[in-house]
Amino acid sequence: MMAESNVVIETTKPLIDYHYKNLKSQGLYDYVDDMVTPECDVQGIRIDTELNYPMTIQTDTIRGTNVLHLLEQIRQLKNIYTKI
Repeated sequence: MMAESNVVIETTKPLIDYHYKNLKSQGLYDYVDDMVTPECDVQGIRIDTELNYPMTIQTDTIRGTNVLHLLEQIRQLKNIYTKI
């Protein structure tokens, strides 16, 4: 299954409201197209703390100090992903 959205947050069902409230309060939910559970098996580029899936960028945090580096990695993986 390929996500139709550009930005999808994967979380467990009990934490969907928690993440929604936090993202909404910071004005970040405007950039999220959907929230899914792991059972949805959405394929695409992931940012995660572990390398459990292909096309994953591993990082402990997303901060102002590493955003440009993460964006560059996303661009590179996007180029690879579109060629597959």
